[in-house]
Amino acid sequence: MVSSPPREPGDNIAFDGKGEPCLVTGRVTGPDGEPLAGALVDVWQANADGFYDVQQPDVQPERNLRGLFTADHDGRFWFRTIVPRYYPIPDDGPVGQLLAATNRYPYRPAHVHFIATAPGYRPVTTHLFVDDSPYLDSDAVFGVKESLVRPFPLVDDPGRAAEAGLPNPFRAVHFDIALLRADQTPRPRGTRTMATADRNAGSLQDLIDATPNLVDHLYNDTPGPHSRIRADLNPVPTEFSNWRDEQRAWRETAILFDQSHHMPELFLSGPDAFALLNSIGVNSLANLDPTRAKQFIGCTARGQMIGDCILYAHSDQTGDHYELVSSMPLLNWVEYQAKTGDWDVTIERDNNTSDNPTGRRAKFRFQLDGPNASEIFDAVVEGDTAEIKFFRTARVRIAGVEVLVLRHGMAGHKGVEISGPYEHGEKVRAAILAAGAEHGLRQGGTKAYFSTLYEQAWVAYPLPAIYTGEDLRAYREWLPADGWEGKFSIAGSFVSNNIEDYYVTPYDLGYGHIVKFDHDFIGRDVLEELAPNPPRKKMTLVWNADDVLRIVGSLLEPGVPYKYLELPVADYGNMIQRDEVRSLDGTFVGLSTYTGYSINERKILSIALLDAEHAVPGEEVTILWGEPDGGSRKPRVELHQQTLVRATVASAPYAAAVQQMMRSSI
Repeated sequence: MVSSPPREPGDNIAFDGKGEPCLVTGRVTGPDGEPLAGALVDVWQANADGFYDVQQPDVQPERNLRGLFTADHDGRFWFRTIVPRYYPIPDDGPVGQLLAATNRYPYRPAHVHFIATAPGYRPVTTHLFVDDSPYLDSDAVFGVKESLVRPFPLVDDPGRAAEAGLPNPFRAVHFDIALLRADQTPRPRGTRTMATADRNAGSLQDLIDATPNLVDHLYNDTPGPHSRIRADLNPVPTEFSNWRDEQRAWRETAILFDQSHHMPELFLSGPDAFALLNSIGVNSLANLDPTRAKQFIGCTARGQMIGDCILYAHSDQTGDHYELVSSMPLLNWVEYQAKTGDWDVTIERDNNTSDNPTGRRAKFRFQLDGPNASEIFDAVVEGDTAEIKFFRTARVRIAGVEVLVLRHGMAGHKGVEISGPYEHGEKVRAAILAAGAEHGLRQGGTKAYFSTLYEQAWVAYPLPAIYTGEDLRAYREWLPADGWEGKFSIAGSFVSNNIEDYYVTPYDLGYGHIVKFDHDFIGRDVLEELAPNPPRKKMTLVWNADDVLRIVGSLLEPGVPYKYLELPVADYGNMIQRDEVRSLDGTFVGLSTYTGYSINERKILSIALLDAEHAVPGEEVTILWGEPDGGSRKPRVELHQQTLVRATVASAPYAAAVQQMMRSSI
């Protein structure tokens, strides 16, 4: 093997004057994210014609496109080079015959080679692949892993080019390397920190054990399991008309959302069903009956949330049974407790459409919401309709179909959730639309649906607090690596190598009024200690309009823009958006979660989890918008720079209309 000559940080390793200039930056860390100062990073690559220096000794300068770099005190390295080109491997012998017999190309996609070493750590040899190179899907030597593919975006910024010592414009790429300690077992050959490899890892615990930095994995390399940002997982259109008018409909007239596809369900029955739920839920089930639903919350023994869902109680000739709707992590937790404890229960799962092997759902589910929802509901229901109080249920008939109605609104207004046998869904939908025609009813797409969070102030899908703790190891060994827990996608300016910094309690999310100590449940002791003085409080942050215009305006200016502010929902992870919030003196005071635009309020709003002493309406704070180092590897995250956004603390829910109507009867 040809040795690479030592280079200084920032040196240019391209000597032949060919190719598109490129800046490579990266960081070498240990398995817990600790920087490895003094780590050696050996790099080499082909030139713009697809040849290594040793293949063209009379053409290329000696040691062209090779270098041995030493990481600085923070584990960082950087150098100048050119974007490599794809090339063919020799195919004139047995290798060529094998490739021909298997109908494969002899080409390798464009890449840079790396070897990283550090005392006390296992060395790693790897590649960095160019994301728009040909042959990524047919590498002749099967070296491509999705986690090794990176974009090489064009940077048109004279100032940054001058700082890097490169002509403008230039390409840039960031590539971090994590090393295992010498006493750690390396990952089995062929597995990788990507959702496509999770099945190879087996359990969630296997995936965690094989992943040097779990936060880095969830921050960079996971696709996200929820359909919020993945239209391929939900057959409901993103828009029926346009999201602006659909948002206005829930404030001014009425809207109909289709919830039939994105929420998983679990059905529980048997003599011990109630006792099992009572041992898990932090809320009191003492008054649970078929006329009342509950927002059911489950926690770990440390009082940190696994998830929340809607719990229905049903009763018929077969006895009592229960229906839990939404929150895949919480449904998994309930099933695990049922199967590993001494409970006489029966469980049936009906997963969301994209995870459902049957190809259909057991029930349809529609949300009718807005100030005219009452009139539409009265018009479509057969016979008289009794008053239904908040979170109470009733059985009625629509278009000859018996349906279950829950007084509950996604947009926080006078809403009802209507469910029934899936095969009758279209009949019921048509009847509701016909009854709503004279009341301004609109159908809502997924863009509008997931933007209801800001007016209602609901923090959906917190990261389940199950990735750490020896007491939860058996649970992680029970969970599959390719389940939701292995696919969550974290985003935002807040980055911590400690996954526990992303955990929350029910008090953080505004559920303190739900937590009841009239029964024993998992996590009770910890929550009882927190109850008198919860450290954080859920609030709304109202973004400064001038700063919003500055972010949008950066798209029209030369140079790297600020992080794109997508409307109506600016979450660019997969439900786990976390941005730093600081006081005006720079003190860290909490996290901003979901961010988006409300046309009804004409404002950009964030739901925030703030330290109690800063959860004061009217207080001025700043939000750090954008991810560090130009952005993560998530496909939805473009090259950008961070910026501070001024914001004002406000109540949650923010919308006055929501506060007035969300608990009224229908």
